[in-house]
Amino acid sequence: MEESGRCPVCHLIDNEEFDMLSRVQYDVTHSPEVREAIVNEGGFCEFHFRQFRKIANAKSNGLLMIAMVEHYSRPENALKLECRFCAYLDGIERNLLEAMLSLLEDITFREKYDRHTGLCLGHLDAVIRRTNQVELKEWLISTQREQMKREIPYLEQMATQSYYDTSNAARGSLVRTVEKFVGRRTLSM
Repeated sequence: MEESGRCPVCHLIDNEEFDMLSRVQYDVTHSPEVREAIVNEGGFCEFHFRQFRKIANAKSNGLLMIAMVEHYSRPENALKLECRFCAYLDGIERNLLEAMLSLLEDITFREKYDRHTGLCLGHLDAVIRRTNQVELKEWLISTQREQMKREIPYLEQMATQSYYDTSNAARGSLVRTVEKFVGRRTLSM
């Protein structure tokens, strides 16, 4: 949590997503069986196709697209979509939310969490929905508000200067604040 300064759930999912993209890119290049499985799944969702295209080399992109076009240009093959990235990351996200809830039930962890940036609103809502503890829900909402208020001095600096004249701390605050509201790009809760 201290390392990234981001929503810890978003941060861990992003890391897992990048690692998976890297593994799949390698497998697409070197394993016809993996390519065929991905083609049969319908490839990836729009977001993960774009991410794959960015991380993969020309050979990996070419091999996958050739296989997809050849498969789906045949009338007997109906297009379907089962993005393996989304399915895998949804499971990771559920596990991380359960782990976060468990950690937040510990008073010692709450002290660390209070000093941190905290969860994005989407993950905060997901954690709140997972607990029946009224005190914990109230504490999370109150802490969220205080965490957000701590960003105001940095944001005020940004509001009075050009982006390039602001400090790195203020630029980081902008990134943290945006993520606080919107979470990660592919939030799939």
